[in-house]
Amino acid sequence: YPIIPSSIEKALKIFNLNVDAINLESIAEHDFLVSGKPIKKIDILFKKLKRKMIDSHCHLDHEPLLENLSDVIKRSKEVGISKLLTICTTVESFDRIKNIIKIDPMIYGTFGIHPHETEESLLIDKNYIIDQINQNERIIGTGETGLDFFYNHSNKKRQIDSFKTHIE
Repeated sequence: YPIIPSSIEKALKIFNLNVDAINLESIAEHDFLVSGKPIKKIDILFKKLKRKMIDSHCHLDHEPLLENLSDVIKRSKEVGISKLLTICTTVESFDRIKNIIKIDPMIYGTFGIHPHETEESLLIDKNYIIDQINQNERIIGTGETGLDFFYNHSNKKRQIDSFKTHIE
């Protein structure tokens, strides 16, 4: 799922649930088990949530999510996700996102260049960014953006220039 935190333990702690308190036997007749696929406790954790959630950072335009997009959307809805915000990383990524946001009303997008991608990407001016966001009401923010000097995948000056353009 595009919604699973980095570990089941962390998710359980967030929702104040004890993994041993989840009774697999009591849910064996639920509709979502009709497929006959194995049940994971994390699936049940999210099935038990009654409130709607938003996945505020996913990359639906990247594999393996893109090739399984209809399943990702279906599973997200099944567990109570009401919105998916797919984050742009490159200009090519944005081209895919513009198509993805048309697939389902729950999907929104952003426009931005990931700091790791600034070396390979054209420097984009603020007018281009504003124009891209204004062309579609489902593009609701700027990002991916920022500075990442830890991995050094892109030149520092290039990252800084890109970030300044994003926040102008």
